[in-house]
Amino acid sequence: MSVRHFDIKRQAYGDGLRPMAQMICGECGLVATINAASPASIIPDQLIQKKFIAIGWRIGNRAKDDMCPACVEASKTERKVIPMTKNNVSALAPAPRQPTRDEQRIVFEKLNDVYVNENTGYSPGWSDQKVATDLGVARKWIEDIRTQFFGPVGTNPEMVEFLKDYDEVIAAARPALDDARKLRDELDRMVASPIWNDIPKIADRMTRLERVADQLRKLLP
Repeated sequence: MSVRHFDIKRQAYGDGLRPMAQMICGECGLVATINAASPASIIPDQLIQKKFIAIGWRIGNRAKDDMCPACVEASKTERKVIPMTKNNVSALAPAPRQPTRDEQRIVFEKLNDVYVNENTGYSPGWSDQKVATDLGVARKWIEDIRTQFFGPVGTNPEMVEFLKDYDEVIAAARPALDDARKLRDELDRMVASPIWNDIPKIADRMTRLERVADQLRKLLP
């Protein structure tokens, strides 16, 4: 730690005046002084600093970082780190808002319209998420009220049939898509070939050669 420079001022000490070194706490503003006189002269800054440290002061790199013994102890308590665990994070997190009585009534009425029975569950096109989106409320509210007053989600025949058709279409389309990608890659390679740029020249040359060949045929017996 670097040695701080202390300004020395003559202050009343006992029955006379003595040179005193002063410290001011950067936290609470407490002022403390230490006798800086030796039998022969003023003691050096290094010894003054050691005296303040010996009585509990924390010497900062700057005057505003100096701390008196009381503030040093207080900072030790305030800076204790509480490990973040699943339990205390959950305890600190705000509890999700619960629906009011009017909001519960609105959800109940909506479920009464779109929920068929325990065996069928929702009518076609409806689900917990669809009801939550339609009402603009949390899905958890829908799940809780539906479970309490109506029953399980059930199986929606329309959705089951849709998912079955979806799986069949995807299974049939995937090989065709793979073949199409292979054809596209092959076409890209053909287009990138240098001969592709020479095709117009070759065609033009073939046309001229055919014209000459026709003329030669006319000259033959």
